Amino acid sequence: MKPKFIAAFLCLTIVGLSGCGSLEDEYSKQIEQVESEQEKILNSITSDNGGEVTEKSLVETQKEESGVKTESEHLQSDSKNSIEYDSLQQLYLDIDPEMNYSEMIELVKTCGLPYSEEKYNGSRKIQVAFLDENTDQKYSDSGGDYIEIIYLYPKNENSKNDVLEKYFFGTCVYVPCDCSIELISHVSGSYFSYNEPGNYISDLGTDLELDKNMTREQQFEYYFENR
Repeated sequence: MKPKFIAAFLCLTIVGLSGCGSLEDEYSKQIEQVESEQEKILNSITSDNGGEVTEKSLVETQKEESGVKTESEHLQSDSKNSIEYDSLQQLYLDIDPEMNYSEMIELVKTCGLPYSEEKYNGSRKIQVAFLDENTDQKYSDSGGDYIEIIYLYPKNENSKNDVLEKYFFGTCVYVPCDCSIELISHVSGSYFSYNEPGNYISDLGTDLELDKNMTREQQFEYYFENR
């Protein structure tokens, strides 16, 4: 059934039109137009709500059609915009394990941040930071935030050949300087005691044993709340 307030709206419209001395034909057209608009809204709601119509659902629909945000939409928008990431943190979020080594270097370059590349036995590491001195891979703990991105070489091949196309993603780590927390996104190989794929949070190198299926955004939420 139509909500009571719709009927009231129609009555008020009828009275207003009658009081103005409208012609009968125009009066009928106005009534048909009002009913048509209300019917469209009701049909839209009933198709979405399994045939049930409520005053609340009608109001929400009218708000959506007029471009007015509902309360839940405001809360969702505020939640998404509540965290502002710096360029290094955004890089950690943007890293795609499907990227090959050359593509990862291109992504790093788009950040405009200093970085270094080093070849190791069976791997390569990219280190990105805000300052040049924090890209030194031999002396990483130099008082600044940085990210480690580690690529691995196939075990059954000699990494001395150093064919870039053969390297595959292993691990990326966000290391902030304002606390002992580290965010680790591990995909393949071994990174210290991390062997299983997943997103981890460590404190002074110790796994906090949180849900390894958390997203990188959720890792940052924990970091911001506990640093």
